[in-house]
Parts: sequence; structure tokens; C-alpha cells
Amino acid sequence: IGDVLANLLSKVGYEVTKEYYINDAGSQIEILAESAYWRYRELLGEQTDFVGEGHYPGSYLIEIAQELVDRDGSKWLSEGSGWLREFKSYVTSRLLSSIRDDLKYLGVKHDVFSSESSLIENNVVDLVFKKLESEGLIYNGTLKQPKGKKVEGWESRSQTLFRATNFGDDLDRPLKKSDGSWTYFANDIAYHYDKYQRGFKF
Repeated sequence: IGDVLANLLSKVGYEVTKEYYINDAGSQIEILAESAYWRYRELLGEQTDFVGEGHYPGSYLIEIAQELVDRDGSKWLSEGSGWLREFKSYVTSRLLSSIRDDLKYLGVKHDVFSSESSLIENNVVDLVFKKLESEGLIYNGTLKQPKGKKVEGWESRSQTLFRATNFGDDLDRPLKKSDGSWTYFANDIAYHYDKYQRGFKF
């Protein structure tokens, strides 16, 4: 739908940029890397049980793991925790390449690919956090349990929150998880800030 609208706007004379946002950071990417590592160990004859609930059993990871076996042999069995960074990088790069191919077959071409992990590595999230903090939009507080549903294991705890209710939202939004890492919401704010800095303004 987005591509069709972009093409229509372009056809009638608007300047259009098609951008793809790559969610290549956070716990889901780590789970993806762990799943690929499990397949890698399996291919090298390690006796492994499936890594656990929430991980990816997809057979496509066998092919990716085989590429890493062909390239690196058993190197990552003895590299301590170093495998995680390498597997995250390789798997996300490999899957993005596959996504690009699929989009090409559909006739969809993007002008820009923006990476969530690059926003973190380039300290854009930290920069935005400090800007919001200087505006008095960040505070430590607690959120109430979501209405209308019971959340198992819910506990009220102090969190770093953004005053989203100042802008019409129904509740303030967490910016940091309990382990100190950024939430998706924090990264998304940084992404929109980055787009604004690049000239995409309303």
C-alpha cells in the first residue's frame, strides 16, 4: 500500500523518498542470533537441545548456519561470548539481503535503508534522551497495570518514562527496560529525530 501511494504521489509531481526501517536491535535480534547459533552447533555435531521457548525453529536458519560453518569452521565454538555479535551481524545482513530480493521481485525499490542498531551505536538515542530530559519530558515514575487485562507477573516498579500524556497519549511511555537497555519506543523516537534532521519535516 505504501509503495502504491508513493508511486501515485511521485506520478503527480511530488518528491518522494521510500525508506525502509530495519529493526536490527533488541532482544528479538539476540534471540534470532541464538537460534542461528544453535543450528550452527548442531551442524558441527554438538549434542544440543532446542534453545528454548520464543526462539526460531525455522529451517532457513540451517542454510545460514551452514554458510558460517563453511566460512569459519568450528571457530565460534571456542570464542566465548564473541559469537553473539558476529551472528547478529551476519544473520541480519543475510536476511536483509533476502528481503531486498523479495522486494525487487515485487517491483518495490527503496531509496534509503535506515538501521535501528546504527542509531544506538552512533549515540542518537542518547542525544535524543538528553534533549527530552532538558525539556523536562523525562522522569522516573511507575505505571499502573494495564486496564481490562491481567498481566501475569506484573509488578509496579520505578521506570524511566517519557511524558507522552503531554501530547495526547493515554499514558506515559517507558524509555528504558529493567536491564538498562532502550525500549523500542526510545529507539523509534531517535529514528524520527534522525529523519527530521535529514529534512523530513511536516
